Amino acid sequence: MKKLNNIISSLSVVLMLLIYADTNAQAPEKYRAQHAENKVAILPIVYVGEGSNVKMEEMRYRLQNMAYIFLQENAIELKFQSPAETNALLLKKGINESNFREFTPKELATILEVEYVLTGMVNQETIGVHTVGNRVNHYSNDYKGNNRGNNRRHTTENIKTREDISTSIDLSIYNDKGEVIFSKSRQSIWSSPNAYTNAMEFLLKKTPLYKR
Repeated sequence: MKKLNNIISSLSVVLMLLIYADTNAQAPEKYRAQHAENKVAILPIVYVGEGSNVKMEEMRYRLQNMAYIFLQENAIELKFQSPAETNALLLKKGINESNFREFTPKELATILEVEYVLTGMVNQETIGVHTVGNRVNHYSNDYKGNNRGNNRRHTTENIKTREDISTSIDLSIYNDKGEVIFSKSRQSIWSSPNAYTNAMEFLLKKTPLYKR
């Protein structure tokens, strides 16, 4: 009888240890889920266009910051992780522009401790060069005392060259389960170099994050 009691006691201890271990294992996961609720991270937005590598790199972060400011100013319930925090967390995990495609949206959401992850791409391509010029004639009179001098003509030429640029934008949003909740593309109707601004704001207004 004593031996049976000892066996039961030992089994009770093992059972309690298993329950304790399982509870501790679930605690961090539960904490992460609560901490990430309604939180959004905007990843650096890929930029494809003409220019130096430095320009490409800086444009990624400029576009990221632009999207962050626009959504943060127009959201009610959501919390947006600052680009500085997002980028620092990614770099600490060794994630950069050359390897971030190796990580799934679900993995990125876990690393960043957010519920939603926004990714995007801006593509700009020169499709032509537009030159506008005009010639303006100016006339002036020379006066010498009371005598009228010769009529003089001055010609000014104004020539401006402008690149016509095609701009397209892709935006996607994933939840922390890796499911796509939004994915759309937009071709800008403008051909100026900064056409991405209006096109991106147009798409951001269509996302479920806007005004939520």
